[in-house]
Amino acid sequence: MEDLQGGTLALEHRYDLDARIREYALVTVYRSTQHPFDRPVWVKVCEATGSHSAPAVYDRLKRSIVEAAAFAHDRASKIVDFGDIDTHVAFWVTERRDGTPLDDYLERQGTLSPAEALEIVARVGEVIDAAHAEGLCHGGIAPRWITIDDDGVCVDHFAIQPTMAEIRQLDGVILSHDLLFSLPPEQFGSEAVSHSVAGDVWAMGALLYWMVAGVHPYLEDPTDTSEAVLRLRGAAPAQTLEELGFDPSISDLVATALAADLDERFSSIREFLDAVPVASPSELTLDDEQHVAPPPVEVPHATPHGPRQGGVGTALAAIVVVFILTNLGWFFYTTSQEAGGPAREVESSTPAILPVGVELSTEPPDATILRIDGAQEIEFGDTPLTLDPKALPEGTLPIIVRKRGYRDVRLDVSATDDGHELTVHLPTEGEQAASE
Repeated sequence: MEDLQGGTLALEHRYDLDARIREYALVTVYRSTQHPFDRPVWVKVCEATGSHSAPAVYDRLKRSIVEAAAFAHDRASKIVDFGDIDTHVAFWVTERRDGTPLDDYLERQGTLSPAEALEIVARVGEVIDAAHAEGLCHGGIAPRWITIDDDGVCVDHFAIQPTMAEIRQLDGVILSHDLLFSLPPEQFGSEAVSHSVAGDVWAMGALLYWMVAGVHPYLEDPTDTSEAVLRLRGAAPAQTLEELGFDPSISDLVATALAADLDERFSSIREFLDAVPVASPSELTLDDEQHVAPPPVEVPHATPHGPRQGGVGTALAAIVVVFILTNLGWFFYTTSQEAGGPAREVESSTPAILPVGVELSTEPPDATILRIDGAQEIEFGDTPLTLDPKALPEGTLPIIVRKRGYRDVRLDVSATDDGHELTVHLPTEGEQAASE
């Protein structure tokens, strides 16, 4: 064999993309397997960087992934590969650990007690502080990139979140809830601002606020971010947790982390962690006589593409769904069975009568609806969906209801369900699916 020293080998990336798990504003996540090792991994794809108008964003992303891959921490998800699917359409591969994403965990639990939230924040903070010590800023601290497992937490997505200046360079990007979750007020000024330690401190405050209050301090409405952007741009203060009825100690911690003035904000994650109040859970719980915690925000799970989209993205998805159904002449709902498994009885209740259409909802919400077309699964959008069956012929539409952390449910939906409000209960292990 000839001497290959000094040359470059183009080796095949061998990953089976087993399932598209979630689509965020810019990143689509696939549950995958690396061969020949049968190693469970996540493959993450960023199509937005494929725009030739933003090569600098792609270059920065590539540099950041290389830097993040050099960061070694037991509680940080390890990056194992990087490549291009197409010109500037980047993908990277990270290890896949067992556990529950924090956003899914909170969707099931609702708000957390301050004591539990502080424990999670403390563990996340230790990982971020270690990264800062090596000159690496996270830039995108958010519940979707934090996994809870038996050993605590695991943090993912280091240095991959685009800055506001980079977002402006990308074509057709909607300022959705998941894209803005961790961006501090300084990102919304007229000057380009890079990710920083101060920005990570702000994101830790937003994360803690969201865990205990059930809402982001600025993104109260996950489907409309326009008001939040104006408030962030104007550095308007968020409503304090004390005003919501929480103990002043945790309220002061969050308020200092969220300070728009960098001189008033914690100077480091370590300073933030040192200020975490030491108290028993009973001392940090809500004053039930003064406050009823708001319901948890339904963070929209964007349909498979890449993160979840709120606002305009959700509206457009609904329009596309109606358009597709109108042209294909499909409509839906009768029996339920687990996708790929035997049919199961669906317990039906008396549906509410709507003026027109069928409203399909899921419990928990924000599940993805996929139409079964032979061997293909074609995505419709995320629940809840209201569909107008007028002018549609009789027929059935086989669909799959899918949500990360739950078992798939298969439904055959019929046009005879017009005027009904239908809810699909997604089963966890040991549960049966039911509609009501």
